[in-house]
Amino acid sequence: MAQSHQSSNKLTELVTDLAVKLEKACEPARLDAALAGDVLGELETIDMTVDILKKSKAGFAVKKCKAVKADGAFASVCERASLLFKKWKRAVATPSDPTRGGEKATNGRPSESLSTASVNSGPATSISPLTCGGSQGKARNGEPVVEGNAPPPSSGPSTSRPPPLPTQSAADPPSVLSHLASAEAAILEDSLPPSRLKIANLFLALFLKYPEGQEDPGRAARVAVDIEQAMQNVMDHKLAAKQYGDKARSLKYNLGMNEHLRMRVILSDVAPAVLVAMKADEMQPEEHRQAAEAAAALAYEANLLDWHDKNADKIRKQLGIEDVGGSFTCGRCKGNKTSYQAKQTRSSDEPMTMFVRCLTCGNRWKE
Repeated sequence: MAQSHQSSNKLTELVTDLAVKLEKACEPARLDAALAGDVLGELETIDMTVDILKKSKAGFAVKKCKAVKADGAFASVCERASLLFKKWKRAVATPSDPTRGGEKATNGRPSESLSTASVNSGPATSISPLTCGGSQGKARNGEPVVEGNAPPPSSGPSTSRPPPLPTQSAADPPSVLSHLASAEAAILEDSLPPSRLKIANLFLALFLKYPEGQEDPGRAARVAVDIEQAMQNVMDHKLAAKQYGDKARSLKYNLGMNEHLRMRVILSDVAPAVLVAMKADEMQPEEHRQAAEAAAALAYEANLLDWHDKNADKIRKQLGIEDVGGSFTCGRCKGNKTSYQAKQTRSSDEPMTMFVRCLTCGNRWKE
């Protein structure tokens, strides 16, 4: 027993020294990818326990390492630290503590583990009411408390049931991990950071909107992951966080508006890399694009200097004004639809000069 305790202390001291080295290697002023990689390699070979983690503070050091924002060689070190942190989190997690990597809670209550459900599936046992406020050793009705696997004192059948297994709530957002094969989902969970997994889940929610009879959740999950990976290849979610977020919002909005584009992506008519390279106007539905082009053409015409003259007939018609002839007659087309401007080009005692323009043929003259 003494030798086991001594070896445990030596292992704790070793892990503590490695944690100190890792923290120094991850300081922003002196990022040392080689030293950090060597330390992580040694930590990966150690069977970590809760007691060692508490005494050595190695978890804080690894968490600090995976949070470093760097590129090049140190980026791979950060990914390696992230995988090690997840490995430790799963290793020390307990079913009674859902916040430490165990099964998630459903509807605000911790879910029961599979081992508990298998035990409760045996002979039914009555539950002790001590936790409900009863006195020591007695239930509320005064009967003795029955614990363990002993049969209940009453001769009637027991009504206690094993707790239900945790199920995904209908209100929970869809997850790509639940729609992929178990092996593929495990690899994806280990390699994809939570922030990137969240973006993939947003895309999955869009691609689950199938036309009737064309449901394929597995294909939708793979397409969602491929689109996120194409985004990551173009703009890193850490080094270019703003561009990454803007592109994710643009894709989410335009894919949600354009059902035809979603189906083309699902059917592989549009590759994920091509989709990510598209501009916002290229992802718009056809009717939206036509409306935008019409509005742009109308705005261009409104900026023309002679727009009012060209559309004078339409304006008068909308206002209910009947066509009236002008005061001058065009010498070219003999029409009387004219407009004019009066300007004082001579002395003040002379009449003003009329600059006339024919609205039919565009002829100009002065009188």
